[in-house]
Amino acid sequence: MTRLLTGISQPDCTREPRCFSRMGRQQAPLPRLLADFSEKLPIFRFRKRMCVFVPVVLGFVLMVFSPRAATGEDDIFRVRTDFSKEDSGLSEVMIKTLDPPDFKRVPIGKLRKSSHVMLDVVSVKRNQIIDQDAWFAEHSLVQPDNNLAVDDPNLKSFRGLKLNNVIIDGERRLLFYGPDNSSSCLLLSQRLDNRKLEYALDFSSYSYAPRYVTADRDFVFQQIRWATRIGDVLYVSHGHNTYAKSSFGMNAYVSAIDLVSMKALWHSSPLVSNTYNFQIYGDYLITGYGFTAEPDFLFLLRRDTGEAVARIPVKSGPEYIFLKNDQLFVRTYDTDYVFRILQRR
Repeated sequence: MTRLLTGISQPDCTREPRCFSRMGRQQAPLPRLLADFSEKLPIFRFRKRMCVFVPVVLGFVLMVFSPRAATGEDDIFRVRTDFSKEDSGLSEVMIKTLDPPDFKRVPIGKLRKSSHVMLDVVSVKRNQIIDQDAWFAEHSLVQPDNNLAVDDPNLKSFRGLKLNNVIIDGERRLLFYGPDNSSSCLLLSQRLDNRKLEYALDFSSYSYAPRYVTADRDFVFQQIRWATRIGDVLYVSHGHNTYAKSSFGMNAYVSAIDLVSMKALWHSSPLVSNTYNFQIYGDYLITGYGFTAEPDFLFLLRRDTGEAVARIPVKSGPEYIFLKNDQLFVRTYDTDYVFRILQRR
């Protein structure tokens, strides 16, 4: 379903299954009042069907021809795109609510295909766990998450949702919104050159697996974690931040979204990506998954299908993955890795 973004009602990402549950709209109060009033009129006591039909029709007519509905102000989200004195143009964008993913339950087993690239270990070094700033500085890397820098005040929040992260992705930035820091469910894309909004995706149907431990509900919201665009395809990782068993293993996926049809091309197997970010190298995505008392791996996923073609064990849960000069820098919970990326003949 495609809808126009609005700036009126406050969505509730904690409701299942939609972040913008029917755009937050409920039955208008006027039809309800008419219905209550009609019950007290004698004529409607004899014609029960008219008791329902007439107030509904009257309410519909009043809503359609009201000034607010006529102008469409409720149905358009506008933001300023040029802050010069000469131009105060506004940009409009539509929101697409994505269909629920298939939530695959079977984790990756034996790999059937090999990749054309391989990761060769260059160095392995224990870290101090809390020294990640020093690690970023040592390798001249920029921490990719918790960036909230936007020059448009209209984008600092959206319909009651907090801005949780801003990813600079080539010629655009991707903005993540949610009711709190661990519940991002809306992705908004904005070009950097002209500040035009391109599209918005509602991922709230991805929020909860079909089954989860009821007592763990507060911890199993599967938020969007990272995203990057190649051509007309958006690759997105999504998952929760607790044990896989809390959602019966249905967690930590990557999905590919066709930005032309606004449909998912594929969803990966579970338990492949709960790092803060992932990388794209040629025809592959490089992701990582790990958690306390669970196996810890890096994965190579095919960009066209999402199929895992390589699995590299690491000592603890991966947190950050960076590509630099054909080397892969990986920060795990307590160990730092450097891999050399080789082409397999």
